[in-house]
Amino acid sequence: MRRLFNFAAAVSLLLFVATMLAALRSFNVGEMFLISRTAIAGSNFEEKQWEAQVASGFVVVSLHSTAGAVNPAARLPRNRADGITHVWHQSGAALAYPASMPMRTMLGFHYDRHSTVARILNGATLQYTHGVIAIPMWFMGAITAVLPFLWFWKNPGKLRRNRMARNLCITCGYDLRASPERCPECGRAVAGGVAAVADNARATGG
Repeated sequence: MRRLFNFAAAVSLLLFVATMLAALRSFNVGEMFLISRTAIAGSNFEEKQWEAQVASGFVVVSLHSTAGAVNPAARLPRNRADGITHVWHQSGAALAYPASMPMRTMLGFHYDRHSTVARILNGATLQYTHGVIAIPMWFMGAITAVLPFLWFWKNPGKLRRNRMARNLCITCGYDLRASPERCPECGRAVAGGVAAVADNARATGG
């Protein structure tokens, strides 16, 4: 069980770092992944689009649905063909989410859902349904930081002992092999040298 916890904490730490880097990047580069599914059966037309975006510190997930009866000879919206398509898009600037969308806000989350009815060529009527939620990336970072925090909280002495055994400064982790009496990085004094401190830590267990 302990090994499983250690593995989960390590994976969660990597996800935390990746989330924070993606959050910083999202203010300069916007990315979008889109999956579109179109089904045409006689006069029945249905299209669904699943869209995920990383932009301006948010992960924006949305679903767009279009359904209704159309004349087979009519021009379909956006000339969609029957089948499934996917698109990956990357822009040089952050996408304007969520400020450009009139969405509801609660505890830093933004969301909205609405439906409209529109007519296209030959009098066909289609219903458009749109739902979106914008999740702040700080929230995702907080979730992924839970296990690493618990690991460090439960193992404060283990990190200290590991650094001592590897001749590293217990404060900043700097390599002390070339300067065993004092850390040149943070200035922490090492009484008796690294080896003596490491031997004492292994003997006392702390």
